[in-house]
Amino acid sequence: MVSRVGSSGGGKTYKKARPTTYYAVLAVIVVLGLSVVGYSRYELTHPHVVTNPTPHAGTLNYAAVATEECGTTLPALTPNPGHVFSFSMLPSNVMKISPQSSATAGAKSTAAVFLRQYNGLEFSSRALTVGIASGSPKTYVAGEKCAAGTKYAGKDAYPVIASWANIAQTKPTLTTDAASVHLDNSVMVVFAYEPKGVDPVRPSNATIEAMVALQEAASTTTTLPVTTTTKPVTTTTAKK
Repeated sequence: MVSRVGSSGGGKTYKKARPTTYYAVLAVIVVLGLSVVGYSRYELTHPHVVTNPTPHAGTLNYAAVATEECGTTLPALTPNPGHVFSFSMLPSNVMKISPQSSATAGAKSTAAVFLRQYNGLEFSSRALTVGIASGSPKTYVAGEKCAAGTKYAGKDAYPVIASWANIAQTKPTLTTDAASVHLDNSVMVVFAYEPKGVDPVRPSNATIEAMVALQEAASTTTTLPVTTTTKPVTTTTAKK
């Protein structure tokens, strides 16, 4: 009986045998894990490039805009709705984006092009000028202190552009390069003068609501009913 019990657990040869299948499975798991990590890192360092980015030429898009001084939102930019180029300002600080050609469409639809086409605003890393179109321009120079009465009075401030790719984005992307700010449908942009480390506040709810309302109106297609008129047929019988 003892002999049979001992044999059921395997002999000495069985006990000395290595569990090769177990080690093989572990090796496969390790290899697969390293492969997934490597692929993920490759995707992160080699992002997918969209070959036909929006906005396309001939389309109608809307973005939200604002200007800000040391934590205080400035009055709305002067509208120029009759502007015939690709970018124009509408009431409530809504920007109309309607690329006229490939020169201002897709990846070339940037804040730098908007600044060239709209004469009410100037921006560079050295200075921000607002109120030009209204006839009362004010320039904020990099490194000067925020004026008394502002939220950050006495602190050194600098021009900066804050952008949100869509309404869902909460933290802005900050830059001083207007050419790097892509303008498209639902984008929000703030041209600001702030102390370093301060994130500008995105455009007001009123501006965002106005932008969304224009987008919905643009996406609504009205089909007119087709009326068909049938002329009566007159038959004339010749007399014999």
